[in-house]
This record gives sequence, structure tokens and C-alpha cells, in this order.
Amino acid sequence: MEENARNLEAKIVESSQSLKEELLDNSRNLRKELRENSRSLEEKFSRNLKEELFKNSWKLKEEFMENSRNWEVKINDNTRSLEKKLKEDSQNLEEKFRDEISKETQKHRQEVDSLNAQIKECAGKSFVPAYAACATTVRCGSAIRLQTPIFDGKTPFARYLSAFENVAEGYSWTEEEKPSALKDSLRDDAIDIIQNLTTDERKDYNLLVQRLEERYGNRHLEQVYRIELKHRTQRSNESLQEFECAIVRLIGLSYPTRPAEYLEDMAKDVFIDGLKDTETATTVRMARPKTLSDALAIALEFEIAKQASRGPSEVRTVTEHSIEEVVQRVLEQTKSRKTFCP
Repeated sequence: MEENARNLEAKIVESSQSLKEELLDNSRNLRKELRENSRSLEEKFSRNLKEELFKNSWKLKEEFMENSRNWEVKINDNTRSLEKKLKEDSQNLEEKFRDEISKETQKHRQEVDSLNAQIKECAGKSFVPAYAACATTVRCGSAIRLQTPIFDGKTPFARYLSAFENVAEGYSWTEEEKPSALKDSLRDDAIDIIQNLTTDERKDYNLLVQRLEERYGNRHLEQVYRIELKHRTQRSNESLQEFECAIVRLIGLSYPTRPAEYLEDMAKDVFIDGLKDTETATTVRMARPKTLSDALAIALEFEIAKQASRGPSEVRTVTEHSIEEVVQRVLEQTKSRKTFCP
């Protein structure tokens, strides 16, 4: 029995050892097979991934190129369409301006011809002196006679020279006639310039103008006045009337030779932009006044009405009738003042 038991135990140990070795071999083989399969799968996955990425990148590149071509075509089409429209608009504007210029030129020629015809109808004198600050006209029978401005050194020289040139052009004075007419129009201190000139120099119209410009001209100050005008706003203690008068003065000094219509619009805009009360400025701007006087009247009405709305405890009672009286009085004073002169 004992011997059988020992034999059985020996067989069991031997079988266990054999099974253990077999398991170890199988485990090693399985690990090896797993590693090989893993490498194979990894290589296969990597190849597939690269191929897929390559295909996708190429597809994206083709789509991008196609979109780029489409956008380029659209941009070119829009550019050509815009260029065509701009060209058409430019041609239309050019034709419109050409027509307007032609009309204005024709109108100006008719006015000049009419003025020349009226001047020829006037008898006698080629030069009529007058005591005025600018060129004016008087009746000569059924025609109109131009009066030459005078210059005493106290009025703006640029405005005087512009008026004198208009009269000279109207009478068709020659270069020999203009010096004599210019000398006869000088008064007071302005005459002193002639006293220091020789006989030949007194016959030189350009020299006379140059000497007068050197003494009385303010071209070198016009830019200074324009800068001051650009930054001019209503001061804290300045009334609307005082501010409007200051704007008129600066406009006249800054642009002495510009047309009155141009100066009127500019003065109106500068006045509105410079108002210290933004509510008043907004109200005047929304009312769209046509002239500086209109803008001043609207500003006065608004400020007086605003004061009246505060009640009798803060300010005196202002009636609609008193507002109209104040505005009318200011407008009359504005109209009586010489516009755009310093």
C-alpha cells in the first residue's frame, strides 16, 4: 500500500511537473503570438491610417482649389460689374456737369453781353468815382452805370480790389486807364502811398496794387483767421447775438473774396457747430435753417422758450408775443449789419 501510494504520488508530481512545463511553453507561445499579432495589427492600422489621411488631405486640397476658383470667378465678375457701374456713373456725372457748366457759361455770357450793352448806352465818362465801400450801380436813363469803390485804408483791401476789378472789367478799362482810376479812388491814408512813387511808377497798375497789398493786405493772416474760425465756439458768457457777430467777422476775414452764397452756408454751419448748448444746437440743426439769420432766430426762440418753461419762480414770465418781439428785433439788427465784413 505504501509503495503504491509513493508510486501514485511520484506519478502525480511527474504529471504536475509535465503540465507545468506544458503551460509555461503554451504561455510563452501565446505571448509571442500576441506580440506578433499586435505588431501586425499596428502596422496594418498605421498603413490604413496614412492612406486614409492622404486620401482626405488630397480631397480637401481639391475642394479648396475648387472653392478658390469659384470665389475668384465671383470676385472677377463682381469687379467687372462694379467697374462697369462706376464707369457708367462717372459718364453720367460727367455729362451732367458738362450740361450744368454749359448752362452756367451761357448764362454768364448773356449777363456779360447784357451788361456791356447797357454800359455802351451810357453817355460820356469812362470813369465815375463814388464814395462807397464796394462797387455799386446807378441808373443812366434806361441803362445801368457802375460806380467805382473807394479805399481809405480802413476797409478790407481784398474786398475793395475785387470790387474795383469788377468795375474795370465792366468798363473794359485798359492797363493804361486802370492806374488813373485806381489813384482817383484812394482816400485819406491810402493816398500817401502814391506820394512816394515816381511818375512812371504811378502809371504801373500792378505796382500800385502791390504797394497797397503790402501795406493794407492781410493775405498772410487769412490762414490764421481760418484756424481761429475752425476752433471758434460760443464762450460761456457770450450771447447768441455776440457769437453770431463774431462768426460773421471771422468769415469775412478768412475768405474776403469768396461769393456771398458760399459764405452764408459756411457761417450757418460754423454757428450751429459752435453753440455751447448741445440741445440748442440739435434743435437748430434739425430745423434745417437756410441762412445764418434763420439759425440765429431759431436758437433765440428755443433758448427763450426753454427759460420760460422753468417757471416764474426761476425767471420772469415770457409770453409768445415777447418772444416774437425779441426775435424780430434781433433779425432787424442782423439784416441792417453789413454781412461778412470785419
